[in-house]
Amino acid sequence: MTRNRARLEAIATVCIPSALIWGIIFCFFPAEARTDLWPVFLILFAIPLPLIFLVYHRYRNGPSYGPTLKSSKYHFWTAAAFAALAIVNTASAIFESHRKGWDFAARLAIAAGWLVISGDNVRKALKARNGIAANIQ
Repeated sequence: MTRNRARLEAIATVCIPSALIWGIIFCFFPAEARTDLWPVFLILFAIPLPLIFLVYHRYRNGPSYGPTLKSSKYHFWTAAAFAALAIVNTASAIFESHRKGWDFAARLAIAAGWLVISGDNVRKALKARNGIAANIQ
């Protein structure tokens, strides 16, 4: 990546989210945006700006590591951990009283996502065990 492209992407990566976050804060809390607090807001806005240099060097040099292959044992343990999280979340969703049905549905959706992640780790573990571990991350 060229220097100019890396610089522009680093600035965009750091400044756009910071500007969006501060814009949302000013929209939802306009009373706190008093003129005597502007120096404090500018300092808080400037805190993430040194990250531009780190992101620039990362974009300029590329990643410093290659793909890492993990063992089947690692994938089985992570699958078990995510399955346990799903079971605990489902059990707590069932046994707690809920004010809205959407809260219960959201908790079940999160548990389903953890089960999907667990299943993906089981798939990766089986591939690693069979020696087909090409490009598993």
